[in-house]
Amino acid sequence: MVAPWRFLRMVRWPMPAMAFMVMLCLTLPASAQPGLADTADYSLADSEQLTFATVLQAAMDNAPTLRNEDSLQAMARAYTDLGSSWTATRPSLQMNYYDDSPLDDVGLRELETGLSFNLWRRGERNDTASLASNYQRQFEAWQDQFRLDIAGRLRSSLNRIDAARTMLTIETGAAADAGQLVALTTTLVDAGAAAQGDLLQARNELLQQQRIQLQAETELAQAELAYTVLTGINLKPAGRFSETAVSESAVPQTHPTLRFLQAQSALAMASVEVTRHQASGRPSVSVGVRRERGDRFQPYTDSIGIAFSIPIGSSPAAAASVSVARSGQVEAEIRFIEARRQLNRRLVETRQEIVLLEDSMALAEEQVDISAQRYQMALTAFEAGEMNLTGVVLAQQQARRARREFESLRLRLQQLNSQYNQIVGVLP
Repeated sequence: MVAPWRFLRMVRWPMPAMAFMVMLCLTLPASAQPGLADTADYSLADSEQLTFATVLQAAMDNAPTLRNEDSLQAMARAYTDLGSSWTATRPSLQMNYYDDSPLDDVGLRELETGLSFNLWRRGERNDTASLASNYQRQFEAWQDQFRLDIAGRLRSSLNRIDAARTMLTIETGAAADAGQLVALTTTLVDAGAAAQGDLLQARNELLQQQRIQLQAETELAQAELAYTVLTGINLKPAGRFSETAVSESAVPQTHPTLRFLQAQSALAMASVEVTRHQASGRPSVSVGVRRERGDRFQPYTDSIGIAFSIPIGSSPAAAASVSVARSGQVEAEIRFIEARRQLNRRLVETRQEIVLLEDSMALAEEQVDISAQRYQMALTAFEAGEMNLTGVVLAQQQARRARREFESLRLRLQQLNSQYNQIVGVLP
């Protein structure tokens, strides 16, 4: 395993990316920099207590998009309070005062004070309550969609770690085989049964394999760093992450993404009705008192007044506002239809690729066995002086390539199983 500053030096990064990675390593909190205070190796420790559910919760708590939760919940609560209110808006205080002293100063005084209320239009309060219910459904659907989205990122991260760890195991074993070949060749050279050129060739193969092993270590370090940034924790679940594709043949209507888009479509539809009421104007009522006198020789007269205001007719401005709201509703419906089609298309494509890989793995496994046997036969023949080193190296490379191809197919199948379950909307 390599330290983060070590693989930053080995990989040729562009300067902006290099600066970003350095700042990331320096600014991450201690909980997000596993092992940096104790060791120079960037390696995440395994934990038997960690499960996918606990890591998923940590990733959700660490996600920047979690901030949307408070705003969506506050919006649903605000419209719920509005739909249960007896008036459309809060009351307003009105006051009018008339005085003729700056002009003829006859003594005219008039004071009017009162409260004005905007009333609900017919059906507006029910439509507002329906809008509040749709905001609440959108918030609940967003929570499920948010969980599924983070689960998909976590699946990809764990699969990447598993792939990097598997490839590192393969390359480490291949480096060990190359080292054994160097030791065997050295023994034969000392015994005069092999040429010095064979030893140089064997050492060259060892150096090349060690470079590949170093690249595999770097990939594992990068995968673990990405996992830490995603989850914010310095431990990973023990064991290999794996899951089996579910038997669903179509995307269910209860899919979190579809439910969220359906909630947005219903919300847009309810917004059209509320916009129609608001753009058409609201009736209002004013209740107040008046105190007045005609001149300074007359007594004050007190009275109570009630005034109603009812909008009539329609206006182009109201029609334009409703048209804009209806356009938003159509866009929401289009997003839902396109998302459903895309999910079903991806489901079919992923299922077909899974079937193809399952058939290919049986053939690849047989190739691994055959290549391994050929390599052992070549190694025995070289030791007996019946084959030159070039034949052994070719057999070794073929066995190594067959093993890589088989593991690549297995890892790809695991990734496809995760993708299939993600498309269906199923958590591990």
